[in-house]
Amino acid sequence: MDCGVRVDSEASEDGRTALHVAAWEGNVRGVVMLLAAGADISLRDHEYHDALRLAASGGHCQVVQALLAAGCDVNTRCIAKGATALHEAACKGHCQVVQALLAAGCDVNTPSCWAKHGTALHEAARKGDTAVIDALAAVGADFDAADKKGQSPLAWAARAGRTKAVQKLLELGASVDALALAAAAACANCEPLNLLLAELGVNLSSIPGVDVAIDAAARKGRNKNVRRLLDAVLPVNARDSEGHTRLTAAATSSFKQAAVIIRTLLAA
Repeated sequence: MDCGVRVDSEASEDGRTALHVAAWEGNVRGVVMLLAAGADISLRDHEYHDALRLAASGGHCQVVQALLAAGCDVNTRCIAKGATALHEAACKGHCQVVQALLAAGCDVNTPSCWAKHGTALHEAARKGDTAVIDALAAVGADFDAADKKGQSPLAWAARAGRTKAVQKLLELGASVDALALAAAAACANCEPLNLLLAELGVNLSSIPGVDVAIDAAARKGRNKNVRRLLDAVLPVNARDSEGHTRLTAAATSSFKQAAVIIRTLLAA
């Protein structure tokens, strides 16, 4: 490296140094050489990414380990999005990288500042990656962590139609709330909703916010989900405490999508 070139000189228009480029490409040998030559591990490119986050995003576990051994802060955040390398690895499904970061002491429950302010578990749930979910759960990931809209990882998985992730989260002890139910109701895939209803195992009329779930299904035109929810709230031909059947209850309800619900019932 003693060739008169500064090791931290920008190597591209996006502000990346040689270390950034080597980390992004997964060039372990190049990263090790640059670190030995004194490359600055704290420098960021024009999008505020450091070498660790670039390596994590690319799924380059050996590079991540080399950077951590060199002293990279495992909890450092991208200035623009507030995300850590763990968020990046989790949303890309790089389980080995996730495990390496967690072993180095990364805070598993740190929320990002991008999108909806989710944790790494939110990202893994949305992707439907059960291996990453297991890795995060093993070190104490919070199943009830809420994004800026109050939604849990279970709600993210349900909204994305990730049936296996929904099942995994339920097996690990995730709680079913009204927002998760609404997310599942709005999904074209009926299986997440079926799993949540099976988990609840009670008459949905006792669940606060079930009307939000029915509205969410109706608004998206998920007629099967509307019927499934209505069956759970009030079985066919049954009457509620005020003497209403499903049809008359819908007609007199405060549901925003009452007309859609009524059409769904009439078509059943």
